Amino acid sequence: MRLAASFTALAGVACLVASCGGRSGLSESAPGAKLPVSCVIDADCKAADLCKPQQCSENGLCEAAPPVVCDDGNVCTEDSCKKATGECVFESLVEDSDGDGVVGARSGVSASVAEMCGQDCDDTSRTVHPGQPEVCDGKDNDCNGVVDDGAVFLPSGQAPLLVSVGSERAQASGIGFDGDNFALNYAGKEDSWKIFFQSISFSGQTQSRVPLTSVNADTFGGPLLWTGTEYAVAWEDARLDDNYEIYFNRLDRTGAKFAADLRITRADDFSLHPSIVYGEGEYLIAWDDRRPEVGAGPRAVAIYGQRISKGGELIGGNVRLTPVDSGSEGPSLASGKASVGMVYSSIVGGAPILNFRSLSRDLTQLGTIVDLGFSNVRSTSIVWVEDRFLVFWDAFTDAPGPNIWGAALAEDGRVLVAPRQVTDYGQFARGHSAVSLGDRALLVWSDFRHGNYELSTKQLSTALGALTPESRITTTSSETLNPYAAVGTGGAVGILFEDWQSGSRQAYFTALSCQGARTALP
Repeated sequence: MRLAASFTALAGVACLVASCGGRSGLSESAPGAKLPVSCVIDADCKAADLCKPQQCSENGLCEAAPPVVCDDGNVCTEDSCKKATGECVFESLVEDSDGDGVVGARSGVSASVAEMCGQDCDDTSRTVHPGQPEVCDGKDNDCNGVVDDGAVFLPSGQAPLLVSVGSERAQASGIGFDGDNFALNYAGKEDSWKIFFQSISFSGQTQSRVPLTSVNADTFGGPLLWTGTEYAVAWEDARLDDNYEIYFNRLDRTGAKFAADLRITRADDFSLHPSIVYGEGEYLIAWDDRRPEVGAGPRAVAIYGQRISKGGELIGGNVRLTPVDSGSEGPSLASGKASVGMVYSSIVGGAPILNFRSLSRDLTQLGTIVDLGFSNVRSTSIVWVEDRFLVFWDAFTDAPGPNIWGAALAEDGRVLVAPRQVTDYGQFARGHSAVSLGDRALLVWSDFRHGNYELSTKQLSTALGALTPESRITTTSSETLNPYAAVGTGGAVGILFEDWQSGSRQAYFTALSCQGARTALP
């Protein structure tokens, strides 16, 4: 009997170890595995992460309980659980960054579809939020999706100012705005043609003009570009090799150069018509060039490009951007979202046609050449507006055509709006400048409707429809041509142009002011 009892006791111990049944039995575990914890009540079960709590099961072992679910049903909060306490935390995904009392939209979500997360369409500006009065500042102040609702740009009321004082005659070439003042770039004929820089306020207050070239050769101005910290300028210069080459420099707000002039081209024939853009920390210049390797004859012109560092140093060499036999001239550049758009003319059958090509900023990828199906093209320009390139040009055969033309292209070159007239006067129109107003463009041009050439302006949608009536800018009795426009602050627009009112061709400045925001258009 003792022996039997002993076997019974041993069997009981073995059954306990093997979990033969019972509330406190232990299961077999793999070597090194954590054994289940015995419990009587839920409090006996401790969890390191209280968002994933433990509970006491019916068989007396701690097991996983349903996890804490934190969801307040609000898409405008980020829901989480604190491991240490098991408490739910609901953090707002929006904030009032600019302190105007209205929170902005969720990051990466348009304010118009943010499901009440935030209605401030620009949470970096205190002058932009729903309910804010619309003013002429190039912003959608009331967040209704329209910039400067109903605004029109009209002459400021000040007489045009002669800026090429001291020059026998002058040619306008570029204008920029540095946040405080406009800067003008023009070529003036004195002992030779020189390029000058002139800083001027919206009200017409000028600083002393600065000569940008003083070499024993003619130099002619090119575009003037403000990057946000400095100006950049490129021009045609005949100081060496008995032909025109492209030069470049960077300027401060006063026109002072940061370094010696940088020579861009070293061709055996003329290099002309530079255009500049700036982005991703470097400059890109394009121009037309008559190089021996291109060939001979009237079609021996191609467009080249050059990268320049922010510090003003060449990056690589000149890169040909158009075919050798295309007769390509007059490039104009504009920065898009991911690439640079270039519009230019090329010779086909004796008449210049309109072409577009997209460029990668490093010039390693050249897009397909797009023929816009328009001939007799002159004075091309391009500007990025909202989500597309808007292209403008003059039509010219034996004389200027009756209208300025335009087209719209996607960044990849797809034609969104086919060539169409964007001005509607029926005799002569020539010389234009277009600037982006964010969601639309402002076009300035010269036409002959008043018995001589005068400047007019209008606003155009991204579909090239007229948003405002045409408005006359100048009222002289002499010819007024070749406008260059730049947008300042508070709805100010500066315009550099040429006029013969002094008896010779000179450079003048005038300004437009933005008026009538939120008023209905005629």
